[in-house]
Amino acid sequence: MSRYRFFTRNQEVGENVDGYVTGLRLLAQRCEFEQLEEGLIRDRIVCGICDSTVRDRLLRTDDLTLEKAIKICHANEISLTEGKQIEVAKTAEYTAGAAVDAVYRARARAPGGAAGSSGRGAGHSAARRMYIDEPGRRLDARLSAYSDVKCVSCGIGHNDQDRCPARFATCFRCFQRGHFKKCCVRANKKVLEVNEEITINDPLYVSVLNGDKCKDSVFVYIVNKLKNEIVLMTQNTHNPNRHEVNIPIEEGKIVAAHVAATKEYLLIPDVQRDHRFAEGLRWIDAKVALCMPVVKPDGDCYAVLELYRTRAEPYDNNALYTVVSVACWAGAAVHQAQERVTLQRTAHLNQELRTLLQNYFCDLASIDTMLTDMLAVVKSFIGAMRSSFYILDRDHVGDHVLADMWDDGWTSEKSNIPKKKIKVNLSLEPTPAELVAKTGTSLNVCDAYKDPRFSKEIDPTTGTVVRSCLVSPILDKTGVIGIVQLTNKTNAQPFNAEDEKIFEVFTSYCSLIVHFYNMQQKKKYYENLNKVYSDLMNLHLSPCRHDMDEIMETNGVILPPNNFKSYDYHISEGSKEDMPGLICYMFVDIFADKNFERQNLADFTLTILQCYRNNPYHNAEHAFCFTHTLYLILASNSGYFDFVETAALMIAGLCHDLDHPGFNNNFLALCKHPLSQMYKSSMLEYHHYFLAKKIIEDKNLLSKLSIADRDRILQEIKYNILCTDLAVYFQIRAQLTPILTERAFDWTNSCHRRLLKGILMTTSDLSGCCKPFGVSKTIAEDVYEEFYNQGDKERALGYTPLSMMDRRRSVNQPAEQIQFLSVVVLPCVMLLQNLFPNTSPLTDNCRKTQEQWHEEIEMRGQKLWRLDDSMQTTGRNRTGNKLDSE
Repeated sequence: MSRYRFFTRNQEVGENVDGYVTGLRLLAQRCEFEQLEEGLIRDRIVCGICDSTVRDRLLRTDDLTLEKAIKICHANEISLTEGKQIEVAKTAEYTAGAAVDAVYRARARAPGGAAGSSGRGAGHSAARRMYIDEPGRRLDARLSAYSDVKCVSCGIGHNDQDRCPARFATCFRCFQRGHFKKCCVRANKKVLEVNEEITINDPLYVSVLNGDKCKDSVFVYIVNKLKNEIVLMTQNTHNPNRHEVNIPIEEGKIVAAHVAATKEYLLIPDVQRDHRFAEGLRWIDAKVALCMPVVKPDGDCYAVLELYRTRAEPYDNNALYTVVSVACWAGAAVHQAQERVTLQRTAHLNQELRTLLQNYFCDLASIDTMLTDMLAVVKSFIGAMRSSFYILDRDHVGDHVLADMWDDGWTSEKSNIPKKKIKVNLSLEPTPAELVAKTGTSLNVCDAYKDPRFSKEIDPTTGTVVRSCLVSPILDKTGVIGIVQLTNKTNAQPFNAEDEKIFEVFTSYCSLIVHFYNMQQKKKYYENLNKVYSDLMNLHLSPCRHDMDEIMETNGVILPPNNFKSYDYHISEGSKEDMPGLICYMFVDIFADKNFERQNLADFTLTILQCYRNNPYHNAEHAFCFTHTLYLILASNSGYFDFVETAALMIAGLCHDLDHPGFNNNFLALCKHPLSQMYKSSMLEYHHYFLAKKIIEDKNLLSKLSIADRDRILQEIKYNILCTDLAVYFQIRAQLTPILTERAFDWTNSCHRRLLKGILMTTSDLSGCCKPFGVSKTIAEDVYEEFYNQGDKERALGYTPLSMMDRRRSVNQPAEQIQFLSVVVLPCVMLLQNLFPNTSPLTDNCRKTQEQWHEEIEMRGQKLWRLDDSMQTTGRNRTGNKLDSE
């Protein structure tokens, strides 16, 4: 039967959406739909809604949910209601004014005035002559002699109530008959606004329930969810809290408490003989009772209406329908009013908290000031006497729960001074904050003083007893990181559901504060840790005192060999111990002693060479070869670059592969090296620049230069080092080639100069391939050894290495070198030769090296053929010997 009523329940004519939805929810609860309840209510709304236009819109809506359906119906209902209100207001104004004016115009024209006629006939005769009047005479002057006593129904003076024009009128305020809107007795009463809480025991509700169908009386109970009881409040009292009568919510004893527990109405035809309820209605010996729950659309029971009769006259279906309608309407109205109040308060709280957080995140306020202000705001919004904020110490080792606490103090403590954090141990006493820290669940305690889980807390300063508490955890993926607590409401009541919603908004902002605070603490920690590591690195990077003394014996430089200014020179021809002195010689030769202190230059050079790892190729020798080639190009083409550009090129050449690990960028990304997490591209090049910048600053290499020149040199060094990435080189080559082809290179164009400096860096980096073949071949073997080490690691990780990094394909070295020279090296040096013709030895050596690798292929092919031939011959001999022995 319940399901039949549900599936045949349609919206009645004049029934609002909230009443219809509430009625469907009440029916659905009896049907026990369980998980299908929301979907079936949605379908019933679509099928049973009165307005076909709304039904069409619901059917056209994709992914229609119950919430969407209710919102669409609400929007349509609001638009219709507002339109009707406008029409009613206009009609009421016109009807009331016209009727009053017409009646009294007729009376004024009647012989003898109002006293000259009696009975309904005279009145109607006067009404028929209402359009006949004396021209130019004011209406108020004509009516002033009619009567000085104002009627309470129409507001106009007359002597006979039968002649009152409002006796058949309907009030547009209370919708009762017999008076006009301006004379309504409810006009002076407070009208419910959006920001007021609707009370179900308002006389308006009682008057509706005590209408024609319910002539005896009604009790109204308010449900207190926190205390799990219903409250009967006496009407017309100045302080309703003093007259509260509380009844525990339970089934089987009192009718109203039973209905509040089950949320289903009861119609009891004989209260005294109903054995289900031992105490009956409790307050009166009634014969018949109708108890109706007021259920909000969210399913919560807000109140209970208990109608009773002292005579044995049962309630009929019309009375039941009236009460159900009133209860549905009341539940929807209460829910809407509460939600609007909560939304308005939440919006205001959001605005206040956003302002405070913006100041904090922009470093305009300290953590102490910001938390003090936030605690004061939430304490004022909810009406609490005290607020506390805890940030748990996650790094503490032990069983105790330690936290940094900010406490706003009791309301009686008037102070605008920001509260400082104090260290507290939450494990010393069982408190609500300690329980929330362990369980990670929110807590709403009605009376902590009587709760056996907690210690009885009394503030020693103010003597205030801790009663109600609202405590919420601040969580992240690892657990509880903070706690927020409110203590004691100013009205001595427990915290309610609305307070919990507002507190939830506040807690979400608090989570941002805790995360930001922890990030700041980590930032400070790692900044200090970096300083410690920096000091340690400086200690280990300091050059040996003996090396420093040795290089300064010759004033920081040594005499270079005779062929030092030839592109064919390589450090392998001399002693590697001479590299620091030769580097200092190159700097002094180009810049003299105007811009660099020799002591700082020697210290810088020794430190840089010490920072290169002992790799087969990317080592200090490669850095020296790079710097030597760049030195020769700049020295033989002086005047093209200014001092800042020249100094940046030389320093970048010396530092371009600092702390190179012996692996390329692709491998670092493959194995998720920390450098690949720090930089999106050119990971090694950015790392080289970072170390170069630090050593330059630590050694005061640029101390003799202005700040502007220092900053410009560092920017140039960064660009130059990034250009050593071959991926960047191909981009630069693609831009510079058409410029040189069209002979459009402009030395005054900064973009053209930057492209040229990029080519200079790549040429110097690949200059090992432009040495005599003996040196070039040795360098190539070092490169392959480093590549093979990376290929071995890639194979160990389960990847197949490239051919040039696969030790098993070492036979392909000559062919790979020829291809590398043709595709990468030769186009680079030819571009440079177009601008600097005196660099032609680099191009010539590159071509010679390419020819030598061709000869190497021919020689290796003969050797491999002979080796195979010898292996086959040896096999035959062994087989023959074996056959002979047999």
